[in-house]
Amino acid sequence: MKRLVSIRRLQMFKLILQCIFVLFLSTATLLVGIGMSSTHIDLNRAKHRTGQVTSMEETPNKNGRSNLTLRIQGDEHRYSLYRFSQEYKPLMEKLSIGDAVTIYYNASNSTSMNYEVYQINTSRGVVYSKSEHENREQLAGRYIAIPGGILVFVGGYYDIRKRYKKLNDRQVVKVS
Repeated sequence: MKRLVSIRRLQMFKLILQCIFVLFLSTATLLVGIGMSSTHIDLNRAKHRTGQVTSMEETPNKNGRSNLTLRIQGDEHRYSLYRFSQEYKPLMEKLSIGDAVTIYYNASNSTSMNYEVYQINTSRGVVYSKSEHENREQLAGRYIAIPGGILVFVGGYYDIRKRYKKLNDRQVVKVS
């Protein structure tokens, strides 16, 4: 009988841990989503680089989509921007190799010498605006992370409820 009680306690402990994990995971996902949906970039605090464009090309990424990648004279880094629409031709028409540009970028989120572009300015004005980048981040937060957090919570709730009900439906039979 003692063994049955200790197994039941262990199962209840596992259920409590699962509740804590589901709450933690759904809360973290929701917070990330809320953070992404309120993205605001301060260009005064962002890193920037000024120079002449030496290359500009569409490069495929690992998801089968593509980025527009720029290089600046005297800099080994690549500066990439991504558009949901995959329409880079209008940007490429506004920029030419040899143009003097100022690129605002995210240096903290770089991979393999590839910086994420916030904004591109030329002498003719803004070519790629930070608002386009912010909108993309906000959409990802609103339509991916927030619903994901809610789904994790709801799915976890129903799974825990089912396990708890199953645990309580078991009857302890006394063997004499």
